[in-house]
Amino acid sequence: MKDKYLPIGSVVKLKRSDKRVFITSFLVKENDSDKIYDYSGFTYPEGMTDPQKVILFNNKDIDKVDFNGYEDKEWKEYSLELGEVKAKNQNDTFIDVLE
Repeated sequence: MKDKYLPIGSVVKLKRSDKRVFITSFLVKENDSDKIYDYSGFTYPEGMTDPQKVILFNNKDIDKVDFNGYEDKEWKEYSLELGEVKAKNQNDTFIDVLE
């Protein structure tokens, strides 16, 4: 799973956490930092109860995938771009937005 991204809507259990998280976006920059995370999300099933409580995490933090989000041809193409962008910007401070 290291190089593969899960689609939006996927529900995962993170290591060192009892709550599950659903994925809402990819390659997210942490506020006031140069650190970029693979994913952002919110607790499941509550959702976004407070926009300040977004959860930022990486593929390596995922313990288990409980639900895989919707995948189609468009997602498969986009997920390849995500992997390429991450590989290209592995050591950069921030990445360009995918078009």
